[in-house]
Amino acid sequence: MDIPPQYSYGADPYRPPEFDGGARRRGGFTAGLRGMGAANWARLLAGVTVGGLVLLMAVHNRDVTRDPRVALTSLAPGTCYVIDDRDKVSDDAGQSTFDYPGRVRTVPCTQPHRGEVVAQVSLPHIELRTQSALVRAALSSCQLDFADYNPDPWSLPQNVLAAPIYPKFRDLDTRRTVTCVYDDDGLPIRTALRAGLSSTSEQREYLRAVRPYNMAVSAWVDAKGPAELGELVDWAEDMKTAEHQIIDRLAALTVPNEAQQALGTLLDQHRQALAAWQAAASATSREQAAQQVQAACRADKDSQEAARTVRRALGLSTSTRTQGRSV
Repeated sequence: MDIPPQYSYGADPYRPPEFDGGARRRGGFTAGLRGMGAANWARLLAGVTVGGLVLLMAVHNRDVTRDPRVALTSLAPGTCYVIDDRDKVSDDAGQSTFDYPGRVRTVPCTQPHRGEVVAQVSLPHIELRTQSALVRAALSSCQLDFADYNPDPWSLPQNVLAAPIYPKFRDLDTRRTVTCVYDDDGLPIRTALRAGLSSTSEQREYLRAVRPYNMAVSAWVDAKGPAELGELVDWAEDMKTAEHQIIDRLAALTVPNEAQQALGTLLDQHRQALAAWQAAASATSREQAAQQVQAACRADKDSQEAARTVRRALGLSTSTRTQGRSV
C-alpha cells in the first residue's frame, strides 16, 4: 500500500511488516504480536515491568508518607486518642510531662487510649496577663462541658484528670481554642467516659446539689498554685459562693436513714470551709489569705469521707478522687 513519507516505517528496523494494515486485516492485533521479534518482546516486557515498579513505588510512598495523626483541636467530643512516642514531650529527667503535642492519633474508645475529647471551646475575650490566669481561664471555660459530659466525677477512673489543653501563652494572639479532655498519662483508659444522669431521683437530686460546688472547685484545684494576694482572694470569693450553694442544697436533700448522720457531718464540714473562705476573702496579706485557704481546703477534703457514706446509701460511686475535692 502507499504510505505517506511522514508516516513511513521503512527507516525503523524494529517495525515489523506485520504491523501494517494488511497484517491487521489478516489476523488483527494478535497476529501482529505473534510476528514480533525477540528484541521487541524484550523491550515491551521491560517497559511493562518498569511502569509497574513506578506505580508500586508511588503507592508505597503515599502510604508511608500519610500521617495518621490529626490536630487535637479538630476532634469532636467523644473521640478517643493516643499520643505516639515520637510526640511525647519529656523533661530533663526523661519523664513524660503534661505538655501536649498538637497532633494525636485517634483510636476506638474500646481500645486502650490516653484521653477522650469532651469539648472544643474558646478562651474568653479578656486580657490574660499571666500564665496562672491562662490556666484558670482554660479550666473555667471547660467547667460546664465537663459537668454535662459526666455529671459524677467520682465515677471516673482514679487517675483520670479533667484537663484543659490550651494554647501556649505566646500564641494567644492567634490561637484561642481550648480542648477539654479526660486524660490519664499513667495507666491507659479502656472505656468511654461519657455518662448521663443517674437513674434514681435521689441520685439525680444529690448530683444536682453538689454540681455547682464540684464545678467551682475544678476550676482551681488543678491550676498552678496562685501566689499573689489578689489571686487568693479571687479564689476565696468563688469558693464562698460555691460553699453557700452546696450548704443550701444539701440541707434540702432527702437521703436514706442510714445516711442522715453522715449528711449532717458533711454539712458541718462545709460550714467550716465556708468560714475559712470568708476569712481568706477579707484577708489583707498574702500570708493571712494563704493560711485561711489551706484551712478551707482541709475542711473540704475532710468532707469526702462523709460524702462517701451518703453516696453509698444512694447507690452512687464511692471511689474517692485522688485529685480534687469534689463531693
